[in-house]
Amino acid sequence: MNSNSRDPSEIAKKLEQEKMTGNIREPIDCGHFNIRIGRSGKWYYLDSEIRRLEIVKLFASVLKRDEEGDYWLETPVQKGRIDVEDAPFVAIGLDISGDGKNQKLKFETNIGESVTASCENKIWIETEQISGKISPYIHIRNGLCALISRPVYYQLANLAVYSGRANFLGVWSSGEFFKLAEAEEEVNS
Repeated sequence: MNSNSRDPSEIAKKLEQEKMTGNIREPIDCGHFNIRIGRSGKWYYLDSEIRRLEIVKLFASVLKRDEEGDYWLETPVQKGRIDVEDAPFVAIGLDISGDGKNQKLKFETNIGESVTASCENKIWIETEQISGKISPYIHIRNGLCALISRPVYYQLANLAVYSGRANFLGVWSSGEFFKLAEAEEEVNS
């Protein structure tokens, strides 16, 4: 990918070719790719939505986040920075199996990846300072997370139980307790 090749189809072809070669060296920084992931999880190139799921999945497969919090599409040969409004993925589905501490919560993302909440894939809540608006997330892989969609969050809220050790409401998955909110008052569970 040279700096002139910024068409999503061309980038996708180059990424696929470079993924196959697997050359080990420091990738060349190609600057900014003019790709953006919106809060909804939709990918855009020059403000036009990338509608081909295959291209989005290919880009997602080489998506990285560095220590400064910047997002990159990175192959062994080249890399370019992209913008992410919130999280690169959105959790749009939830499969629940088991109950209590043995419950497993398996999330599906907008690009078809699945992850089960566990000690490696934690659920957490961030609260906006001024508005108090909450945003729930789950870790997907390699420092990348998914914003949990409102319908899925409501499913989680319906599963919430009181934590006896602390004044929290939360959910169990894979033997781990994940805090969703502080309890207003003690609830009998």
